[in-house]
Amino acid sequence: MIGFLIVLKQDSHLDDILSTLAELEVFDVTVMEGNNLEGILEKDLPLFAGLFSSINRKNLYGEVILGVFRSDSLHHAFNKIIGTKGISFKDPGVGYMASFNLISFIGEELVDN
Repeated sequence: MIGFLIVLKQDSHLDDILSTLAELEVFDVTVMEGNNLEGILEKDLPLFAGLFSSINRKNLYGEVILGVFRSDSLHHAFNKIIGTKGISFKDPGVGYMASFNLISFIGEELVDN
């Protein structure tokens, strides 16, 4: 099994990512809204507002997607499909995806389809 974390800074890609996961029957996913550090510091500590005003930042909020791919093939299929939809985490401002092998998984057993 492969765990994944996606921090999506462009919410315009959210529907494509979620529909791709559903298409691959990857339903072991949690989606959360998040605030980035600059937005929190600017709001709660106005001292930092001047520091961030000079930085070109469009994305104060984002989506955090956590999930589990049951196999390497699902992981590779996901990356291939989102690429065909024009989503590249290498593009500036999109966000990032981290994938990692799960050493241990405790919970309801996930079964390959």
